[in-house]
Amino acid sequence: MKISHYNRSFELYFLILFIILAVGTPLVFTSLTRSVFEVNKLLLLRGVTIFTCLGWIVKSVIDRANLPPGEPKPKLWTSIGLEIPVALFVLFNILSTVFSQNVRLSVIGAYDRWEGIATALNYIVLFIMTAKLVTKRYQMKWVIAAFLVPCALSAVYGVAQSLGYDFMQWSVDPTKRVFACINNPVHYCAYMGMMVPVGISALLYVTTQLSHHASKRWIQGFLFFMIALIFYAQYLSFSRATWFGFALSLPIYFMVILGLIRTEKSDQLVTDFFVSLLGLFMFYMYYIFNFHTKSVSVALAITTLVASALVVTYGVSRRYYGKSFFSARESVIPLIGTLGLFFGFIFNWGELSSWIVWVGRLIGAAVFLATVVYAKDDQEEYLARLVIFAIFSTIQFIALSFANMGLFVVLLIGFYWTNLRGNMKNCITHWLPPQWRLSLERLLNPSVSGR
Repeated sequence: MKISHYNRSFELYFLILFIILAVGTPLVFTSLTRSVFEVNKLLLLRGVTIFTCLGWIVKSVIDRANLPPGEPKPKLWTSIGLEIPVALFVLFNILSTVFSQNVRLSVIGAYDRWEGIATALNYIVLFIMTAKLVTKRYQMKWVIAAFLVPCALSAVYGVAQSLGYDFMQWSVDPTKRVFACINNPVHYCAYMGMMVPVGISALLYVTTQLSHHASKRWIQGFLFFMIALIFYAQYLSFSRATWFGFALSLPIYFMVILGLIRTEKSDQLVTDFFVSLLGLFMFYMYYIFNFHTKSVSVALAITTLVASALVVTYGVSRRYYGKSFFSARESVIPLIGTLGLFFGFIFNWGELSSWIVWVGRLIGAAVFLATVVYAKDDQEEYLARLVIFAIFSTIQFIALSFANMGLFVVLLIGFYWTNLRGNMKNCITHWLPPQWRLSLERLLNPSVSGR
């Protein structure tokens, strides 16, 4: 057998195993173990890991045995670049196991919330095998498809459960908090939440790679439908933890793919990432969990941290344009825009009359949009970040009222103006007919009419 055919055979072998794991983990279940649903999934995990390791060992032995005479033997271990963090993770797991109150339980684990070091090491081995063996572009495409398709199927099952249609007799009522075939809404919603950015990335990849492909729009539409379905299934699971993680991670994700967080310089990337993460975390402590109501000292601490994160974020935005960290005169528009966003979308108006509340919100929204229109360069980039924060803060409250829907539309307009204006190929309006697209762009950007 030629070397190329031999390598291709092993690539396909590993690919099939990873596809089986990606498809089977969310979908494999049986009525015999519905109350201990992890048994089937862990069995699949163990089996795929064993066969993957055996295949890797066999391939390594054959590679070394078939070397031409005089050729230096390859290293027993090829670095994946993540050995140090993986080693630290394993070390901490070993220490926590050794010093635990029940060593036996810490090793083998138990049903519910205690997996044990055996399963943790299983995850590590699988992670390393994935990094070493899924290296070809075609492998990655198939694995991503194997992630998305079963997730969408599980989402369909979850939506059916929410409507009262289910062929299984689960141990709890799935219409209250859906879980598809995972039998735990907390695990299910985390799975759905993690797959949303994967789906968005796949949609962006298809949009850029299939620019002249005849079936591009059909593939885009199918991916968009799957992402929407997965997101809705996540919503139906009603998990606070997942929503919090979703609202923390997605703004960072969108800032990276939109170029707001630059990745060229590692020091700037690290600073920007952690400042944004700190600002988001403290903001959600205020907005979602109302920690500021606990005491005056907590309120002052959170307010100080949020304000500091906003100032540093504005300074980072200015630095990208070669400007000084802070300018009092040029910070007027960002300050007004921040206040408009706060009073229009975030501030809790308390027990005031609904008329006063909504007049205040409309004024805040109008002020925010005005600053978005007149902002330039670093000011616009700073407001672009705030728009993304606000969108993922309020996305779970859209359906509460038509007023909330209207306010969310204002945020979407702000998002378009700050992030997508001038780059229509990356905007959803690119799918519209040319006449509609031009009319919409003229409405949102009056300067277009003079072209």
